[in-house]
Amino acid sequence: MNKHKNFLIWFILNISLAVTARAALHGNEQSVYDDSNKSAATITTEALSNYTIHTLTLPSGTKVKEYLSTNGQVFAVTWNGPLLPNFEMILGSHIKDYQAATNTNSSRRGPLIYQHPDIVIESAGHIRAFNGRAYLPTLLPMGLKLEEIN
Repeated sequence: MNKHKNFLIWFILNISLAVTARAALHGNEQSVYDDSNKSAATITTEALSNYTIHTLTLPSGTKVKEYLSTNGQVFAVTWNGPLLPNFEMILGSHIKDYQAATNTNSSRRGPLIYQHPDIVIESAGHIRAFNGRAYLPTLLPMGLKLEEIN
């Protein structure tokens, strides 16, 4: 019975999170705008000297920030809000890294931290207050400080 309950919770969460941002790491700028339209999110843009931040505010109140390099490639994403984002959508091909991290971290409480030469994923929070970030270290713009990805 517990197995069925866990599946039902997983299924409901995935259905409720299906309408979220999908501009995955390695994605391009157009994918950010496509996601905004598909998810009924509002979008704001902030251009900085060596990268641009697109902030999508989802109907749930969760904010997903997409960090794009000057060549228009997503090198980082952050999230903050009452619901977790759909990680398959925002991490794209790096979803396998997130799954590996959650499998390794499944018996521990506390934040999820996954560090790999290709990707770093940090996720924390509790119901109605989630936050985190994922970034590709090899694609970070020169001079960018990690604390700027928040």
